[in-house]
Order: sequence, then C-alpha cells, then structure tokens
Amino acid sequence: MNKKSRQNQKKKKGRLGPETWKLRGAARPAWEVYDFDTRYVDPHIQAHEEAKRKAKRCRNILVLYKGKFGAEQQTKEEEEHKKKNALDAGPPQPTCREFLALLMQWGMLCLQAKKYKSARQAFLECLEYDGIDQPITTARCQLMRLYMESNRPESARRLWEQKLHPMDPSVWIRYSAALLDYVSWNLLKEKGSTKQIAYESCVKAIQSNVFAAYQLVYHSTFQRVMEYTEDIQDAIQPLEEAIEYCHSEQMGAWLGTDGAIEFLKYVLLKLLHHDASPSTAPSTDKNDNDTSSNKNSTNIVREWNSQLAQIEQDYEEEQRQWNQNIGGGKDYDEKDSNNRDEDIEDEEEEQDETADTLMYAGMFRTAMDMLEDAGEFIPRETPESDSDDDDEEAEAEEEEGADGSDANENDDNNKNEGRGKASKVGNNSDSGVAGMF
Repeated sequence: MNKKSRQNQKKKKGRLGPETWKLRGAARPAWEVYDFDTRYVDPHIQAHEEAKRKAKRCRNILVLYKGKFGAEQQTKEEEEHKKKNALDAGPPQPTCREFLALLMQWGMLCLQAKKYKSARQAFLECLEYDGIDQPITTARCQLMRLYMESNRPESARRLWEQKLHPMDPSVWIRYSAALLDYVSWNLLKEKGSTKQIAYESCVKAIQSNVFAAYQLVYHSTFQRVMEYTEDIQDAIQPLEEAIEYCHSEQMGAWLGTDGAIEFLKYVLLKLLHHDASPSTAPSTDKNDNDTSSNKNSTNIVREWNSQLAQIEQDYEEEQRQWNQNIGGGKDYDEKDSNNRDEDIEDEEEEQDETADTLMYAGMFRTAMDMLEDAGEFIPRETPESDSDDDDEEAEAEEEEGADGSDANENDDNNKNEGRGKASKVGNNSDSGVAGMF
C-alpha cells in the first residue's frame, strides 16, 4: 500500500518545469556563458533613431519659405520665444539673402555676356524666392528692362499683371506699363485698349513716383541741370530711382513714341490743377472713390516739395547715425585698434560710393524753380486732349454729308485726316515702343 500511495502522489505532482532543470555543457543558458554589457546599443536601431531625428531637423527651405527669402533676420530673443512656443522661426538668415544676392549677380553677369535667356531665368527665379509683397532685390526691374529692350511687350504686360503686386511702386514697372498702354490705345488701336485705361496707367505711374513724371515731361530742362547721373545704380530711394530711370535707355523709348510725352504732360497738368473732366478722367459708377483718388493724386503732384524735404530729412538722419557709429563706441585695446581702423576705412569707402541725395535733391529743386519761373505749369491744350472732340466733329460732318450738300468737302477732310494719322503711325514704326508690336 505504501508503494502505491507513493506512485499516486508522484503522478499527482506531475512533471517539473524548466525552471527546475539543471543543464550542463552546451545546453546552459546564455547568461551563464556570456558576460553581457548593459550599455550595449544595437547599431541598426541607433542609425534608425538618428535618421528620424534628422528628418525632424531638416527643412526644405526652397519650398517652405518661397517668396519670403528677403525677411529680416530675427533676434535671439525672438528665436528662443518661437522655439519655446513651437512657432515657425522663419527663413534662416543671412543664408537666404545671400542666395538672392548670388542669383542677382548671376543674372547681371549673363546680361553683360548677352546671354539673355539665362539672365531671364535667373531674374525669374530670384523674383520667385524674393516675393512680391516686400521685395529687397531689383529682379523685377531688371526683367522689365530686359523685356522692353528685347521688344517683348506681351511678356512685359504679363509681368506686371500676373507676377507682380498690383500696386508695385517701382518706376520701371509703372511707367513701362503706362507707355505700353498708351501705345496700345493711341497708335495701334488694339481691341480693349481705351483712353481711360491709358489715363489710369499714367495716374498710377505718377502716384508711384511723381519725380519721374516731372523729369520725363520736362526732360530738356532736367538734362541741363542734372549732373553725375551715371553714379546712380540699382537705386531704391524714389528720387534716385527716378533719376536713374530718366537717364537710361527708357527715355529714348518715351521720346521715340509719338505723343507719349505730350499725353503724360496732359495727365500731369490735369492732376496738378485738379481739372478732371468726364471726357478725360476715368469715369466709373463709384463717384466717391473717383473723387478721393483724384484728390490723392493731386496732392501727390502738388506736394512734391514736401516729399523731397522728407527724403532729405531721412538722408540726414542716416548720416547722423552713421557718424555716431563711427565716432562713438566702446574703448578698444591696442591689439584691436588696427582692426577697428580697417573697419572704419571700409565703411568710409562704402559711404563714398553711395549717391549724395542732398546734391540730387538740390538739382531737382533748381530745375523745378526754373520751370515755375518759365510758366511751364500753366495748363495748355494738347492734341490728345481734343482727340475725342475731333472724332465727334468728324462723325457729325459725315452725317451732314449724307444729305449731299457738303459731300465733296467732307471727303477731302476725311482724306487729309487719314493721311495725318497714317503719317503719325508711320513715323513711330521705326522708333519708340510702337516698333515692339
């Protein structure tokens, strides 16, 4: 009985688990055989983690900040604040601005080498990354000059209508648009082009820069007064930009286009004397908006002296700050004195290369005084101002000619008028912007 009870007890307990096994030789567990280092890291897992962290750090700047490469560099406090709040820190500066500068240099080198296709691509790429809201480069101006010089008015029109801000204040954009709209209306008689559109384009141009309007209209006087105009390059300040434009190849385009200067003078004097008649001024349903815009344009034209005084004041303030930065400062050691002197010399050379705004402002004011003394700002009727009246009279004469009383006289008048118009367009086909089309 004792043996059977013992056998039954063994059967009830069952087979022991592997935790009770005592293995020997090759069957021993690994922790008994190898001495493992708890600091061991799998290289494959480590490479995967680093790749994920790098993917979080890497950003495609050309895609994320397209059109924002000209943004100002932020301070360290602003960057830390944005990092803490998980905000976008903006494009990395000065890397993005240096990229824009390299694109502009490449475009200008291609222009000098007469590789116009490469220059156009460089300027377009620079315009794409710089943006249209607050551009810091002159890529759009160089593009407009390239299109105007290469006789591509359609490309120039697409540039300011589709790729630029509708209120871009650049002289190269606004006055080129005004010239092309005038040619389309008065010389080529294209469909959709009217006197109202040409008038509005001239008004926008004058609003953007009134100094250029005066210099274009009274170019002979300003050419006698203005000096050292070739020293101005890639100007941003309004007065210097107007001088650079009016002493470039664009002046030849205005002078070579029949009636362009006269029409701009007509618009300028209308705004100067605030005499916007329905036949000449743009007419829309919103009369209040029209009157306010006309008043703003009139104030801009009349208050050129206050604008010039503001430019002089800003220039003097910049000079004062520059002198303070050069004259004042921290106490330098003897070791740093040589480096400081070199920095001062470099800054003085850069200052000498910049244009003297006060000199150009004085020249402009002198020319305006000469024009005022000569009575040039008195409104005079121009052929363009009476063009609509002449058309109405011609139509009335044709209606009277239907009765047969003055048929011969009307035929002769119509022939003479047709010859006059044909001679005007023919004279412009060889010079000016009319040859572009």
